[in-house]
Amino acid sequence: MRRLTPFISLILPLLAVSWAAPLAAQGEGSAMERAAGLVANDDWAGAADAYQAITESEPDNAGAWFGLGRSQFESRRVDRAIAAFEKALELGFDPARSMLHLARCHAAQGGDEEAIGWIRKAAETGASIHQALETTAEFKRLEENAEFREILDQIRPCNTPAHRQLDFWIGSWRVVTGEDEQRVGTNSIQKILNGCGVIENWRGANGTEGKSLFYYHDVEKTWKQVWITDSQGLKEKHLIAVLDGAVRFQGEIRLADGTTVLDRTTLLPVSENRVRQVIQQSVDGGETWQTGFDAMYVRDGAE
Repeated sequence: MRRLTPFISLILPLLAVSWAAPLAAQGEGSAMERAAGLVANDDWAGAADAYQAITESEPDNAGAWFGLGRSQFESRRVDRAIAAFEKALELGFDPARSMLHLARCHAAQGGDEEAIGWIRKAAETGASIHQALETTAEFKRLEENAEFREILDQIRPCNTPAHRQLDFWIGSWRVVTGEDEQRVGTNSIQKILNGCGVIENWRGANGTEGKSLFYYHDVEKTWKQVWITDSQGLKEKHLIAVLDGAVRFQGEIRLADGTTVLDRTTLLPVSENRVRQVIQQSVDGGETWQTGFDAMYVRDGAE
């Protein structure tokens, strides 16, 4: 029988939770510390005995019940692990972690329905559990389960409609201008970091290069852009409008004489394989606009 891989630490909102520290911190006596030391040395049988003794003398010690569950699981005594995790959860020990461990136990036994039920409950706590679901060995067998995939899609960060506002622009493009569609450059637009950001990689026909980082600001509920070129050009903009499928970013450029120029970029999807980009500037506070760049993006492989 293969050895069950240690379960990764769960990343809870604003707090990276390690395994050993919470288990030791639940009790003030040296018994918890000794048990945590056995865990650190992968002595799961010894840790199970140590935590079992603590739960017998301190039946309300939630951390000891959790440690017992983990130690029993790693000792391949899954039924005992389930009972211990259920007790830890009953006593209020870190609900998301306890529920995910219960899900892991049931998945290890082939109980897909029970496992997914606990996963759904863990997701409902609001804890960040997507990494655990994507990397834990016992959950790999659930990847073809439609309900599991649905939960994963729902909890995956940066998977809201707002985060998908730039999806029409994702891809590799040749950039052309004029009726004769003269090629002026190429651009590769890529999602990064689970869709939490977008990278723009521009290369002009003359060899110049520029890159943008677009990111969605959850507090301000808007996209922001930082653009920089190989000639020290710099722009910072934010999304100001969504117009009939088009998006518009706008910011200020401070000139050497201290004055500012408004700078805006509009991206308009024309079809699945074409996007129009218009870059304009205003020196009168937005009363009038001068167009400096008006180009069509044509997806690679399309006409």
